[in-house]
Amino acid sequence: MHLYDTAVIGIWLVVVYAIWAATEAGDPGVGQLFFFIVGFVLTFVLRKLKFGHTIGLEKKEQQLRDSMKEQAEVREMARDYDSAIEIWERLGEIGEAARVRKLKGEQNAVKVDQTVVQGDQITKTEIKDSVLNRSNIGDNDDKVTKIEKISEMKDKGIIDDDEFKQMKKEILGK
Repeated sequence: MHLYDTAVIGIWLVVVYAIWAATEAGDPGVGQLFFFIVGFVLTFVLRKLKFGHTIGLEKKEQQLRDSMKEQAEVREMARDYDSAIEIWERLGEIGEAARVRKLKGEQNAVKVDQTVVQGDQITKTEIKDSVLNRSNIGDNDDKVTKIEKISEMKDKGIIDDDEFKQMKKEILGK
């Protein structure tokens, strides 16, 4: 039983006793009415205090929840996903915790581009990277042969003059 209920029962026991005592003392009814009114007023005041206090607690609880949600969002923006997940779980927001776990997983995932390249979709930069760094020109050829091949690529328009100069420097080791 809660404190409020105990207080209300106590008030009404006192009122009933006071009414009985007033009746035994020969009061014509004014005392009994007075005690009844006092009991009613005390119950009303106590109830108002109880619900005012309850509403205040609910408001504080909501403010705390709102503050925790803001903290979780700030932790997310800072990419501190573990803290954000913990806060969402304490709030009972399992869906939000799952969403943040997904973000965390995507952060660590390796992204692979599976674009199928056809003919003229290849850019000059991709050609430069593939020609020099992975050398389709041939490992056993000498430097002159490599320079002749990139010169042919320049003549065909596959690479521009700047790319040719850069590749030439790389071949010559400058």
